[in-house]
Amino acid sequence: MATTSLWKISGSLKKVLDYAENPDKTSLQNVIDYASDTAKTDNELFVTGINCEPNNAYELMTETKRQFGKKDKVVAYHGYQSFKEGEVTPEECHAIGVETAKRLWGDRYEIIVTTHLNTQTHLHNHFVFNSVSFVDGEKFKYKTEDIYKLREVSDEVCKEFGKSVLENAPFHNNSSVYWVHRNGGLTQTDIVKDDIDIAIAHSYSPQSFMQNMIDMGYRFNRGIFNEYPSIFVPGRNKPIRLKSFGEDYTRQRLLERISENRYTHPPRIKFYFPVVHILRRNKRATWKDGILSIWKTLLDIFELMLTRPEEKQVPISPEMRFEIQKLDKYIKQYEFMTANKIETVDELFSFVLESQKKMDEFIRQRKRIDNKIRRASTPEERELYKAERRELSDEIAVIRKDIATAKDIRDNNSRVYKMIDKEHSLEVKQSVKNVERNR
Repeated sequence: MATTSLWKISGSLKKVLDYAENPDKTSLQNVIDYASDTAKTDNELFVTGINCEPNNAYELMTETKRQFGKKDKVVAYHGYQSFKEGEVTPEECHAIGVETAKRLWGDRYEIIVTTHLNTQTHLHNHFVFNSVSFVDGEKFKYKTEDIYKLREVSDEVCKEFGKSVLENAPFHNNSSVYWVHRNGGLTQTDIVKDDIDIAIAHSYSPQSFMQNMIDMGYRFNRGIFNEYPSIFVPGRNKPIRLKSFGEDYTRQRLLERISENRYTHPPRIKFYFPVVHILRRNKRATWKDGILSIWKTLLDIFELMLTRPEEKQVPISPEMRFEIQKLDKYIKQYEFMTANKIETVDELFSFVLESQKKMDEFIRQRKRIDNKIRRASTPEERELYKAERRELSDEIAVIRKDIATAKDIRDNNSRVYKMIDKEHSLEVKQSVKNVERNR
């Protein structure tokens, strides 16, 4: 069973080819040397060129565009084919990918097919093919039907290789999800599915499953005894049917999975309480002291989450589990506030006002330089003024970025505070519930 996706690539063709051949390498030549090392290939990836060789894919694709005079923003198309855990060997995965690409685009386009083995949970193929045909110079006309065609041919090849096919499965054409997975991250859907799996693993009856989901911060719109169980996920206004997460999440499969635990007496979910722990350690409500301490508390919570990988549900509120997807952003914002000595909301507002004044003054200076450039009497004098203008533009760009960062922190401050406060309240309630259960 393979899931598929397809999307346009704009910008640097070389960059996407480099990534497709090896996400850990930046030099195409290094990729070629690396891919040709058979001792490493089995452990990392396979690369195959169709109508080109891996070592000349970029040059051939570029030459095709130049030959037919076809240059625009769309430089290539990127496809994705991912298999269920344990369903294929690396060799099978690559063979299925190569055959799929040949049938779809092999008669008209240069293609690179790679199989990435650097994720432990599933093997997946990448297809990168030229946006211009080497046959007649016609540009690939991307349509919604191409997404369906990719799935259709992929399923056809999978069946020929004796692999399962997911009937009536939803089609995914979300490149942002791909990039999250590519960087080792989890989407909100991934986290909700993990939470459902955790709740099932700790349930001995349908009722205990529902209670575990409630304890983890979800609300049921329709319970497990309804034909189509659905839950409310924080941040979404409409309920989500559990079956939308895949064939293992239909009502029948959920009941079957829960029934497997009937005689095993699974332990209750062991929640950790990061906010309570942090308050106990610091002996005060640190997140109430100022905006910098709110961000510090949030990063402390993330640290506890990441140091307890065996307990994926560390915080109780789903919102907090979702928020860790933005860890890098929060780290940069915390470093920004520390570097600019911003600890309170008032200091943040003052920073924005002062930065805006400074930027306005630089913009006025740049306008004066523009007038000097127009009036310059010699080319040398004009180049001198242009150099001054570039320096001012660089300064303005830095200030504009700082203002945007500060405004983003300001706009999120209330939300982050409420999220931590809610997590604290849920932890206190769960702590009381644990005490009552142990009596």
